[in-house]
Amino acid sequence: MTLHYTNKQDVFLVEWGSMTQNSHLNPNTLHPIEGVPRVCYLKNIITSPQIFVGDYTYYDDPDDVYNFEQNVLYLYEFAEDKLVFGKFCQIATGVRFIMNASNHAMTGVSTYPFTCWLERLPIAHS
Repeated sequence: MTLHYTNKQDVFLVEWGSMTQNSHLNPNTLHPIEGVPRVCYLKNIITSPQIFVGDYTYYDDPDDVYNFEQNVLYLYEFAEDKLVFGKFCQIATGVRFIMNASNHAMTGVSTYPFTCWLERLPIAHS
């Protein structure tokens, strides 16, 4: 593979053997490689307000790129966690992110997350 860069409009010329493709870098396109739906620029599919993705960060999923948020575990609004990716990151198939809300307090008499359901517990209303 040979990569040539020209400064005119940030155009890359990528050559794979006999195949040549002109590619204008546009982080707002869904699929950076035409005809390869398993790779997407991630910021264009995120729906969670707690996930932030920089330009050109891409994700690969052979089943469906819209599966990404299913791989972010324990991301609850009450925890106020944020998952942040910078620009030009690559996220591989099968990567899972375990957020802070999965942790249980180890300082009390129990590791049960009573504070999450405190208002719903019968003892809180008596």
